[in-house]
Amino acid sequence: MPVYTLTYFPARGIAEMSRYVFAEAGVQYEDIRVTGDEWPKLKPNTPFGKMPYLTVDGKYVAHSRAIVRFLGREFRLDGEDSLTAARLDVWIEQLFETYSSMPWTEEDEDQKAKLLATWEKETLAPKLEKLEAEINAAGGPFFLGKDVSILDFVILPICEFMKGKWNLDLAQFCTLTKLREAVAARPNIAAWIKNRPETPL
Repeated sequence: MPVYTLTYFPARGIAEMSRYVFAEAGVQYEDIRVTGDEWPKLKPNTPFGKMPYLTVDGKYVAHSRAIVRFLGREFRLDGEDSLTAARLDVWIEQLFETYSSMPWTEEDEDQKAKLLATWEKETLAPKLEKLEAEINAAGGPFFLGKDVSILDFVILPICEFMKGKWNLDLAQFCTLTKLREAVAARPNIAAWIKNRPETPL
């Protein structure tokens, strides 16, 4: 078995989806949490000056989405064939593109609220409605129907972040709620959620 080490800040963030995959697979790894004081010294020695990054027997895999895809292949959570894996990739990219388009940089709180409301209605809702349609077509509760995949472990933390950090109301997306509940109820995931370090989102 390879030796895995995942390095990130003391937060859930964009590393949490990989932690979920490790938990689901029941695979041991070293979960290194780098503080803000430690980061400046470590940064020059990282692959691209960013976290998270994964080492596998000492070899680097950088960037959060590359990591989660690699782990999906390692632990057979990337679908039954290359086309299914591509469909998962499509939605991983779509979710991150949508998430990245949030009005992060607006400092005026009133303007930010207006921009966020517009973003929810015109950008987020249509994407999540389309995602729900594909989940429903597969029969649920997961994106691939009865089979869990890396996409499910991407959806859960992104929704957690949007609800917790931005206080977005996702209750209207009943299919996604069922998916998140089904993922969180899986025994290894439930154990991780119960026992994981108390950190910010």
